[in-house]
Amino acid sequence: MLAAQLVGLHNAAMECLRRAMLSEQPHPARMENLSHAGKLSRSYAALVEALNRHRGKGQQKVTVEHVHVHEGGQAIVGAVTATRGEGDAAKTSGEPHAS
Repeated sequence: MLAAQLVGLHNAAMECLRRAMLSEQPHPARMENLSHAGKLSRSYAALVEALNRHRGKGQQKVTVEHVHVHEGGQAIVGAVTATRGEGDAAKTSGEPHAS
């Protein structure tokens, strides 16, 4: 459905731009067509963004606040992967550690 809406928005915006470029077009009508083309183009961009989010291509943002590391504890900053035979959790080498 999003793809069909994208095609429709694109065609409508191009038609408004085509009409705005007609030489016999009066100035107010030209400005109206350009205004509609701009609104349709913004809608197209918003719909493309929605499609990318739906496909999982949106940016993810993770915010971690108020992390407390108590005496004797450790915090790992970076990617952590667990593998068999290395204890509770494997730490990636080269990552900074806070204690």
